[in-house]
Amino acid sequence: MATTVPETIRSSATAGECLLFSTLKDYLPDDFIVYYVKYRGQTLSKDKP
Repeated sequence: MATTVPETIRSSATAGECLLFSTLKDYLPDDFIVYYVKYRGQTLSKDKP
């Protein structure tokens, strides 16, 4: 079982986020670390200075 940071996912996460988080946590070997970070904000664009 992989180590996850944070240990649990937030309750407002989508079903897809929860499925991916639990799948990675349960099926990756012990020496893997999974970081979950929800990015909120503008996306980067090459067109903007």
